[in-house]
Amino acid sequence: VFWKRFLPVRDGFYDGAALIENQNLKLGSSRIDFTFTLYDGAGVILDQKSGNTYVYPSERALLYVPNLQAGNREPAQIELKINQIPWTHMNPQNGLNLDIVRKSFENEPHPIVALTIKNKSLFEEQGLEFYVLLVRADGNTYAASRTVTDGFAGGEERQILFTWPTSSFENPEKIEV
Repeated sequence: VFWKRFLPVRDGFYDGAALIENQNLKLGSSRIDFTFTLYDGAGVILDQKSGNTYVYPSERALLYVPNLQAGNREPAQIELKINQIPWTHMNPQNGLNLDIVRKSFENEPHPIVALTIKNKSLFEEQGLEFYVLLVRADGNTYAASRTVTDGFAGGEERQILFTWPTSSFENPEKIEV
């Protein structure tokens, strides 16, 4: 786990995010189950949500859950619990063959990231998860979002949008996909 944090979305709501790396050279997992727990300064649980994702060998992945609710209390810490991971032998060269053609950020009328992605493979990809991280000049992530696509045909180029309900964010120094 490189980092874990709660990211403000709007008053009383936060996203839970953690960047992890699978250091296995030939093992991956088609399902990683995890839980984020949000606490206030007194150690009281404000909210808890679970999610799942997958990870290929030698890959970084984002663990993400949206809309943790803090109500009118101030969160102070987030805990990440990763359940037992069912590892499977995977051939490292069988990874995805995707290219990010374009990416842009607009702040009005609300924050939106637009990605144009091309599947350079000859084969259709199913159930792809895409994440974006908005990163400040100091290297800290201040926002994250996730979307899932189905039926991404071989050779297809597609625009994918990420939005936030807040009225505005600072402009990111970097957009990580």
